[in-house]
Amino acid sequence: MDLAQYLCQHQGQLAAAQDAPPGLAFRGQKVIELGCGHGIPGLVALSQGAEVHFQDYNPEVLREVTAPSVLANWQAWQTRGSPAAPAAQNPPARFLGGPWAALDSFLAVEGLAGSYDLVLTSETIYSLSSMPYLLACIDTVRAEGFQAIPEILYLERAMGHDAICAPG
Repeated sequence: MDLAQYLCQHQGQLAAAQDAPPGLAFRGQKVIELGCGHGIPGLVALSQGAEVHFQDYNPEVLREVTAPSVLANWQAWQTRGSPAAPAAQNPPARFLGGPWAALDSFLAVEGLAGSYDLVLTSETIYSLSSMPYLLACIDTVRAEGFQAIPEILYLERAMGHDAICAPG
């Protein structure tokens, strides 16, 4: 929730940095959330106009939790007339299941490798031995010219301890 709260609290600054109108801080951005689980940070980006690809190791989580949540929120945004959720349109979202080590070959086949403007991940590392796979995955998915926002610090819970990781 920390990352989702950060995105919500700083959406005005993010919109200004992208030269986007208020309420559409991520318009035109392609975003991937790695290890998404419920996909809360990805939902924030989707609500602000992004195309979001939700990735989780467990396809059942995507099928039973993430996808239903995305659809329910999208329909609620349509009902409220959100500019990020045009009527009679499906959400611009995809759901990618499997390990990070296999994601690069799938994305290459789909023409998505190196195409993401923003990579979201929060509370995804439960074993430090997974860190190299996550970092390699981030390197695979980031678009040419991808830039980290230096002011953002991610609070990651790894092995029961808080660790601060600065992007870049």
